[in-house]
Amino acid sequence: MPNNILVPNIITKSSSIELSSNLNLNTISIISNHYDKLADIFITDLKYIEYNSDINQFAYTKLLKHMMKCNKDDAIMKILGHVAEAVVVRRCNTSSIINKKWLDVAFIWRKYPDKFSEETIAIGTGLDYTKSNYKYFYKPQEPQFDIIWINKETEKILLNANDYYGDYIGLQVKTSGDGEKYIIKTLKNYKVPLIYFDIFNDFQKIAYKIQEMQKNEYIRKNLYGYFISAKEVDVDAYYEVCEYYKIIKKLYDNKISAEDFINLGSQMNNLGSSVVKTITEHIQIIENSIMV
Repeated sequence: MPNNILVPNIITKSSSIELSSNLNLNTISIISNHYDKLADIFITDLKYIEYNSDINQFAYTKLLKHMMKCNKDDAIMKILGHVAEAVVVRRCNTSSIINKKWLDVAFIWRKYPDKFSEETIAIGTGLDYTKSNYKYFYKPQEPQFDIIWINKETEKILLNANDYYGDYIGLQVKTSGDGEKYIIKTLKNYKVPLIYFDIFNDFQKIAYKIQEMQKNEYIRKNLYGYFISAKEVDVDAYYEVCEYYKIIKKLYDNKISAEDFINLGSQMNNLGSSVVKTITEHIQIIENSIMV
């Protein structure tokens, strides 16, 4: 079992992701790839960008614009939370090794059949992609489960007991720059592990606080194994989300248009392929509808 969960004697080093002002080719490639991947998430998973035939270009959707009406910090973190959900789901579904890492957390390190990591796929209950492809599991208002797992073949949901009874195996995903304000007060309400993307590296601070509150019985529920650092489970997912945080800040400040996502994601050769594929599919749908 990882030793970072509510064990404050192990402090994760603070990590910042600052880009040099002297951008070389590799750095541009990395930046370009982040825009490409986030644009794909915005288009495919969240429907925050769509093709607008009236202006003949891609634009932000009403859903995203509505979310942007909140104050800056709340809006950014709400958007980032949905993005983090999509990132974890995508990574689980592209690698059985990564899928097993997250399943281990969902099962709270109890034993489960090894075949689960090969036979299951992760589902984001609030993703528009789920609405389009697994409509039965689309539950954007679900208070407990941001991510669940289903069998690839049967689409039967994975339970924590057996095939006939038991709660879903799942995860709650949170992003925040102030976990003490937003995480502690809600943590006790969840019956599944909460995955915390601590954008400003405050996981250990929150872990200390929770442990002290449990000692003083302010929190009666045993939260060991229920408050998890995303960085310790999947460091690549963590840093990917941190990069998206910086891009979404620019989005909120109106420094990035939907077309910017497409263009920046396609700067380098072999980059932007996922976005180009999605654009092609959208245009084909539009052309087909016109023909009809």
